[in-house]
Amino acid sequence: FTIHGLWPSNYSNPKKPSNCNGSKFEDRKVYPQLRKDLKKSWPDVESGNDTRFWEGEWNKHGT
Repeated sequence: FTIHGLWPSNYSNPKKPSNCNGSKFEDRKVYPQLRKDLKKSWPDVESGNDTRFWEGEWNKHGT
């Protein structure tokens, strides 16, 4: 079982944040311990390409 994502929300404006104008995902900058934790807790269960999945989520929602 895995959760795809959680977003903050408020009742007066329930719009989800997306397409933030932050830095782009750089796989080489992911710390080894974080990579290990992500592989365990947030795998790409559809295609099996964890890095591409994380990159897509970061580029859409990260800052």
